Amino acid sequence: MKKIFRIFTLATLVLVSPVAVMADELFDGIENETAAITLSVTRSSIHVCGANGKVLNVYDVAGKLVASVSIDGADKTVAVDLQRGCYIIKIGNFVRKVSVN
Repeated sequence: MKKIFRIFTLATLVLVSPVAVMADELFDGIENETAAITLSVTRSSIHVCGANGKVLNVYDVAGKLVASVSIDGADKTVAVDLQRGCYIIKIGNFVRKVSVN
């Protein structure tokens, strides 16, 4: 019985370990990507740094897409017309909730 338990434990460790390492590497990549992006929002514009080549999507709190713009530079200001309220901004894996006053 002990032999079967040892074999089962060893097989479980061998099968699970690579998946955990791959998941850690994946999340590290996402954190590095999102850490490089900075964002500031006003009623008339969204200023984005570090998102070259990505698409900026703005959603209202109901999930409706309000604006979608391709970011074509490392430092970009996008003209938008946002009403007062809360919005969700998504750029790749970078997601932030913002409030417009």
